[in-house]
Amino acid sequence: MNKNHMVKRFAAMTMALLLCTVSIVALGGSDTAAEPQFVLAAVSAEIAQDPDRPELSIKEIARMAGPSIVAITVESTVAYRNPFGRYGFGIDPFSPFGGDNRGEYRRSGAGSGIIISADGYILTNSHVVDRANEIKVILLDGAEYDAVLIGQEPANDVAVLKVDANDLTPALIGDSSLLEVGELAVAIGNPLGEVNGSVTAGIISALERSITIEGRAMSLLQTDAAINPGNSGGALLNCFGEVIGIVTAKTSSFSVEGIGYAIPVSNVKELVEDIVNTGGENLKALTNQGPMLGIMIRDVDAELAEQHNVPEGVYVIDVEPFSAAERAGVHRGDTIVSMAGQEIATIEDLNRVKLEMELGIPQPLVVLRRGETVELSVVLVDGEQPQA
Repeated sequence: MNKNHMVKRFAAMTMALLLCTVSIVALGGSDTAAEPQFVLAAVSAEIAQDPDRPELSIKEIARMAGPSIVAITVESTVAYRNPFGRYGFGIDPFSPFGGDNRGEYRRSGAGSGIIISADGYILTNSHVVDRANEIKVILLDGAEYDAVLIGQEPANDVAVLKVDANDLTPALIGDSSLLEVGELAVAIGNPLGEVNGSVTAGIISALERSITIEGRAMSLLQTDAAINPGNSGGALLNCFGEVIGIVTAKTSSFSVEGIGYAIPVSNVKELVEDIVNTGGENLKALTNQGPMLGIMIRDVDAELAEQHNVPEGVYVIDVEPFSAAERAGVHRGDTIVSMAGQEIATIEDLNRVKLEMELGIPQPLVVLRRGETVELSVVLVDGEQPQA
């Protein structure tokens, strides 16, 4: 028996064992039938810590995990208010109310997802599906399903969808706490919203990387596997074909390309199970995060500023497509120094000012860009959320 055959046989046996033993558990007394509880198909601690486990090739990982990764498309309606009216004078002469204009527009987005149960539960990022009116899921074989949002937790950028399907192939969940820098990392997703099932590979570049996205500090895995818009919600896999991260962001920070981030799956395992089992009822209070600029940012102190030759302040790592920041003309590499006439020195300052801003009203936004001061105008609207 050659090595490749042994590896494939081991992977198949591991999958069968896990899917048979950890799909559901029953709670309650012995005399009363209890409601079955969903549990992710996670690799056992004994297997995860086995130093003699054979590793898979990238081709074998793609073959094993590819059918468990889906493309997601969303349509959402965004409301806006134009305070200047149709002609810029604050009053629209054609409006029966004589006041400012209100309206809405349709916005499309795309992302990725991970099948976590044979009967149609799918894990993705909260920001991929937030405030979506329509959600569709496309499998690797091209089958398309309408999806409903079961629950989401924006603080951890996690959401669970459900499609009406059976006999799907759930992904195996690994233990991200066992990762080491330098290990193989394989990303599978739907980059640019057009290339479902794309596979890229790299390494785990860093663990517990602290990144602030829209004012939320997150501890993420860093990888140099190629990640693009549309990969959000897809899988980052280890050398055994197990999901160890949920792709959440990509950036070109400080002129360095090829930096991507993923949520360590072990950090959100219980949260995902709770969303499935409770229908997200206890998370509803967390789903309304208010207006967002749509940027990934970090504080730059004096030491970082000197090290990277950038100004002190709030540095823009990335700008989300169709966001308020993109419409205002904010670029990656900008440093925000004031907004709405107030000085911005830290992310805390930015969040405080943002919460004080009135929706739909243009406000001045000043950034430093390549040594020059650039004056912009930003408008926050209800429902503004970053896309994949």
